[in-house]
Amino acid sequence: MPDQPPFLPQQSKYSCAVACLRMLLAAHGIDRTEEELRILCDCGTEGTGERKIPIAEFEEDWQLMRGLTILCQK
Repeated sequence: MPDQPPFLPQQSKYSCAVACLRMLLAAHGIDRTEEELRILCDCGTEGTGERKIPIAEFEEDWQLMRGLTILCQK
């Protein structure tokens, strides 16, 4: 993992959570588009609630994520 995650700016005024998730995934070598993540996270014009960020949905990337799903479980 790099010292700092890559900077990937949000592509809309309401996709900040999705952009953060995208940078987190990219830091772990997982390349996803913002559009793909907006759909997966059910991101609308009100943004994305923290409980809608499904890191666990990336089953094929589970080993790379190494328990980061805890961040989304409260």
